[in-house]
Amino acid sequence: MATIPDWILAFNCDYHLWQVSVQRSAISDQRSAISDQRSAISDQLMRTLLEVLLNKRGKLWALTTLLKVRTAFE
Repeated sequence: MATIPDWILAFNCDYHLWQVSVQRSAISDQRSAISDQRSAISDQLMRTLLEVLLNKRGKLWALTTLLKVRTAFE
């Protein structure tokens, strides 16, 4: 029965580690993109909420309410 040379085993191991590294990097990039999207959505929601609150009562009430909402989400 033939045995696999060590250099082939080492190459396969290195290649597998490289594949895992690439996959982890891609996952990290996806997580970063999702985080950026969530931040953008959160900012847009806060701007929309501020507009609604400003139209409803007034600047001071709107800003204090917005601060309470933002603190609750953090």
